[in-house]
Amino acid sequence: TQGPTAIPSGSAGENLALIGKDFDYTFTEGEKPLFRIRGESIKADRQETIYLDKVGLTLYDKAGSAYEIESERASFNRLQNEGRLEGKVRLRGPDGLTLASPLLLLQDRGQTLVCPRPVDLGYGGKYVVTAKFLRVHLPQDLYVLAGDVVLRSVPGITPAIGLNADRVVYERKERRLRIEGRVELTRGAERCSTSRALTLGHQAARGHASTSRAKRSDS
Repeated sequence: TQGPTAIPSGSAGENLALIGKDFDYTFTEGEKPLFRIRGESIKADRQETIYLDKVGLTLYDKAGSAYEIESERASFNRLQNEGRLEGKVRLRGPDGLTLASPLLLLQDRGQTLVCPRPVDLGYGGKYVVTAKFLRVHLPQDLYVLAGDVVLRSVPGITPAIGLNADRVVYERKERRLRIEGRVELTRGAERCSTSRALTLGHQAARGHASTSRAKRSDS
């Protein structure tokens, strides 16, 4: 898997210039907005990179659903249409999706989000997830989590659901989970451990741990 390729930390040029107190930029494809970024205390360097404080960012997926993101600061390259958000990054998205991480990279004209640092996710007010890495492909509504992935249902969900895995791929539209690596899955008092890849259908995503398909991982 290719690693993140966004603006590196501390890449500000030596000749920064203050260009304004407010910034509001919308990137479109035809008449369709892909993302909008806002900020204060805007500076720019000679490499067409701008630096913002108190950042607000709105991303749009293929269906037009909005993802609202806030961070303490950000850098954004207007030639590459890629960015880097840092400092208490918070995201709110469809279906009660929430995200918190110290760093988020904006790639592919705002259509790919990468968290190369530990990330906390919430989903539907029912589940909380932690992982060391996250990549979100907005056009496909595809979430890839890796590195000590832990999922737990919140108190009050019956039966309680738990999951530990090396890697998880979630297709949100299909409500389908692919779980890879060393897997531990719990549902109430039931427990399952395996080194095979498991694919759980929409019933599992709704809180039922029935396995719709299981096959040996080739990766």
